[in-house]
Amino acid sequence: MKSGTGETIGYVSIGEDITERKQAEQALRESEQRLQMILDNAPAAIYLLDSQNKYVLANRMTAELAAKPIEDLIGKSIYEVWQTDIADAWAAN
Repeated sequence: MKSGTGETIGYVSIGEDITERKQAEQALRESEQRLQMILDNAPAAIYLLDSQNKYVLANRMTAELAAKPIEDLIGKSIYEVWQTDIADAWAAN
């Protein structure tokens, strides 16, 4: 703040403590990492598809069967990953 003569007479500051939010975000990241570790060590292909048959989650075995990295599966439709006959069979379930 400045006086009528232009002299600084004070400051105004607004702050917000985001410690709890940062701690919650860290806990969520750690939980997701634990889940992925469990999934990746499972001996079966495990995946989750959304309503448009796009991968939301996939484990290491699923990625090995598709011969693609997990990151290349997430967000892709089963029709972008598999041959049509295989994708059709999965979509029917």
